[in-house]
Amino acid sequence: MTEVEIDPAYRKPWLISAFQTMSREYEAIGLITEELFKENRRIVFDRLPKAARFFVLSGNEWVRPRNAGRWLFQPTADVNRWSKEVVEDYQNGVFIDVHPYLVEHDAVDPEQASHFRRSVYYRIYEDIVTRIGADKGAARDMAVGNGE
Repeated sequence: MTEVEIDPAYRKPWLISAFQTMSREYEAIGLITEELFKENRRIVFDRLPKAARFFVLSGNEWVRPRNAGRWLFQPTADVNRWSKEVVEDYQNGVFIDVHPYLVEHDAVDPEQASHFRRSVYYRIYEDIVTRIGADKGAARDMAVGNGE
């Protein structure tokens, strides 16, 4: 096994432990292909009840280390694009891009780019609840003859 030099700011015990577990118990075969990723998503989505509404959140594509600006993390950008493309094939699916919810300058954890402050998750929750409520209202209107 090759030792990799990690910036001391990122040498957290939980992270080191996670990497040790992964290297011991898993075999890396590389990044997943677009075709296989989409196929796996479809397997999961096809098993959901047809009437079930589901939501898929994007990952944060932007890495912002302390005092180092930001840059696009292409693997996450790819997974987001692939996820959105698959979700669009399902009438009951909604893809939610998390980036518009990241309004505070410190909304993103600088050490874990896909972890956010609670306020971010709360805004996403409010949006989902609103969407579900709108669906229920539309269904109720249809049931009583008010819908188109």
